[in-house]
Amino acid sequence: MYRKDSKECSANEKAAIAEFEKSFRPEWNFPADQFSDWHYMVLSQVGSVGYHYDKPVVVLMNAKCFSATDIFLAGLKGRENLTLMGTASGGGSAFKRTVDLGKTPLELQIARMASFQADGLLFDGNGFNRTEQ
Repeated sequence: MYRKDSKECSANEKAAIAEFEKSFRPEWNFPADQFSDWHYMVLSQVGSVGYHYDKPVVVLMNAKCFSATDIFLAGLKGRENLTLMGTASGGGSAFKRTVDLGKTPLELQIARMASFQADGLLFDGNGFNRTEQ
């Protein structure tokens, strides 16, 4: 994931980000002074020859699909010959940091990132739901 002005992004990717930003509305307006600038993930074909597979594919999903898997599932939505089957994913992407709470047997997990789906919903707490997307 890169910032929209990153040298890593091609002109086409920057144009796709600009178009996406026109209609994107996050469900949570986070405090800007506590987060970095937006980062985007754009999928692009690299090179002139891509892998071609035209057979049906079924991807199973449930609440145990979490974090990077949430994002993976969202990226698969709408692909030709692909069916997402099951229940909503676990809903998480927080890039957590664990803090031991002294002499107690407890740990505190602190999120260091917020990830949004293309429709503006957070992955955290929502997960990816194939029927709602």
